[in-house]
Amino acid sequence: MFTTRPRLPRHNSLCQCQFKCPSVLAWPRFKTTTQLPRRLRKNRKETHELATLAWLLGYSDQAKQPSRDPWPDLPKLVSKKANATLRRVRFLSIDIDGLRKDKAGIRQFDFGVSFLDTVKIHRQLKHPIDPKINLAAHLIESSHYQVEDAQYGARRRARFAFGPSRVSSLKRLKQRLKKQTENHNVVLIMHGAATEVSVMELLDINLNPVFTIDTTTA
Repeated sequence: MFTTRPRLPRHNSLCQCQFKCPSVLAWPRFKTTTQLPRRLRKNRKETHELATLAWLLGYSDQAKQPSRDPWPDLPKLVSKKANATLRRVRFLSIDIDGLRKDKAGIRQFDFGVSFLDTVKIHRQLKHPIDPKINLAAHLIESSHYQVEDAQYGARRRARFAFGPSRVSSLKRLKQRLKKQTENHNVVLIMHGAATEVSVMELLDINLNPVFTIDTTTA
């Protein structure tokens, strides 16, 4: 049974993928009043991401964001055993790799996606920890889509750690994303978000997140 609050996940626990193509968008760094441990302050800049995660997962009772704007009005999930109040959101982590394009546009790419719903976290907090269960695999749903070019995607499959691999058309991918995100407050999480944001704009994929978190600045 939980007797203390669970620790926030570290940013490097997420699947990371180096993307060699230059980004067409510049992703700005944010300055906030979020306090970091002294040993990290010298080499790291303070960002919105830590404050946002703390608020979403019930670690912060700040009346306003570091930007001084009010937090969005999101449903709450209260866990008395863990002494935490989570916001009802669906974390959506996206990684795009293997991008190939020509003058006509984007032709093929690998699309990795993981979902983590705070409703599942809230339910888990009601039960004692079972050491036999892999909580990450139990709570997080992951998929890898090889869009357009199946043979190229199959060769890269071992390098892309986002669960089962399947071939998909762009239209079908959009339908799946819509099904997974509609009627949910989505928090978009990416590592080096500028690349993914620019590609999704080119593909006309709009997930309407309430927050976008870049783990390179978290």
